[in-house]
Formats: sequence, C-alpha cells, structure tokens
Amino acid sequence: MSAWITFIKERVPLFIYLLLSAGMVTSSLVLLGEGLWSELHIISVIGLLIFFIELRFMDEFKDVNKDRIAHPDRPLPRGLLTEQQVRKAINGLYMVMIIWSLLTTSLFSVMGGLGYLTVTIVLGLMYKEFFVGDWLSKRPILYALSHQLIIYPIVFFPIACLDIDAALSINTFYLGTMMIGGFLAYEVCRKLDPEANPVLETYLSVYGKANTTRIILACLITAAFGAKALGVHHILWPIEIILALSLIIVFKKPEKYKIIEAIAGISLLAHMWAYTSMMG
Repeated sequence: MSAWITFIKERVPLFIYLLLSAGMVTSSLVLLGEGLWSELHIISVIGLLIFFIELRFMDEFKDVNKDRIAHPDRPLPRGLLTEQQVRKAINGLYMVMIIWSLLTTSLFSVMGGLGYLTVTIVLGLMYKEFFVGDWLSKRPILYALSHQLIIYPIVFFPIACLDIDAALSINTFYLGTMMIGGFLAYEVCRKLDPEANPVLETYLSVYGKANTTRIILACLITAAFGAKALGVHHILWPIEIILALSLIIVFKKPEKYKIIEAIAGISLLAHMWAYTSMMG
C-alpha cells in the first residue's frame, strides 16, 4: 500500500484533477441551468475524477519504456510498482467507470449513462492509441488532438443526464471547444523543455520553435472562439494574452520554459471554470 501511496503522491495530482473535474462539471451544469451541489453534480465530479486518475495510470503504463530512458527516477522505471500491478489497477478502474455509467443511467437517464459510457469507451481507445499508435507517435499534434476530443462527450454527459436537447445544443459544442483549446495549449506548453531526451519526440523536436509557437497560438484562438460564442471572452482574454506573450521565452530564454508551463496551467483552470461566471 505504501508503494501505491508514493506512486499517487508523485504522479497523480489529485487536487488538480479535482479542480479540473469540478470546473468542467460545474460549467456544464451552469450551461444547463441546473443548481449546484445536487446529486448530479457530485456524481458527475466523482465520475470525472475517476476518469482523470485512470488516464494518468494509462499514461504512466504506456510511457514506461520511454521513461526508462528519459525519466528513470519515476515510480515505474525505478521499480516502485510492477507493470503488472499498474495494468491490474487500470483494468479495475475501467470496470469502475463502466459501473459508474450504469449508476448514472439508474439515477438520471439512459442518455446520461450513455454519455459517460462514451467517455469510457473513448478512453479505452486512447489507451490503445486508436490502434494506430506508431503513426500517431510521429505526429504529436494529431496525437494530442485525438486525445483531447474526448472533452466533447465529457461536457455532454452531465447535461444529457437531465436534458438531451440541451446536451445537443450548439452551446455545448462551444463549451467543449473552449475547453479543448485550453487543454491543447497546456498540453503543448508543458513539453517545451529544449533539453528533453530525443526519445520523447517533443513538439519542439518535431516542429521547431516557430511552428510550436504557432500551434499554441492556434489553440488559444480556438479557445477564444468558444469563449466569445459563450460570452465569457472578457474573463479569459487577459490570461490568454499573458500566455501568448510568454511564448517569447521559447526564443529568448528557452531554459525558462517552466514559466510558460505554469502560466498555461493557470490558463487551463481558468478555461475550465470560466463559464461558472454565468451563474445567477
């Protein structure tokens, strides 16, 4: 048990995952016009928290061979846990997600349960790299995009629990688009280490500084599009501009890349929570 506690402390940021889960669900329910701290709110947040934990376990397992070279101090490469132990945990949590979809169906609606089941199925496909892992690994931005599209069913499922028409509305699409832009920007910004081991095939090593910067700006424009459509752009534009300006570090002080990552992390949380400003 102590090994698992150490693994979670080092590689599973539970508090951050809780903030992300609560932000995404709260924004979805505000879009629906549903009261907060309801049974639906709590069930949905827990469901997303399980999703993020499962995603982290899957990523650790998939990356173990690269980590043995680039990050040998991480729990799996250093032998804190075996690959078999992590695989069993992944399978167990996946079953929990299937059960959670059944619980959602029982408590709320078939469409809500199907929404969470869709999240579960897409996560399983992500785990298998959509069965084209070698092809995707050579195209980092397509890899990232293919994994971020799961946000649409994540936004859909809590809304669908009560109102399928609202879940299928254009505003649900805009909310998902705003969140995808924020997530993609963070995904690229957290991998800007100019000294990263070549085995990691980072955005910088594949696309170069200029194109990587353009990719981040495109992500921010995507997020801004969704935010503008929802009427919350005035909340997000300051952090989006700060993040965009911070990209000069890539060219002037690349060793300070952690600054960009930190700003992108704040931006990510802001995009998850922005629509809650529409409460009341």
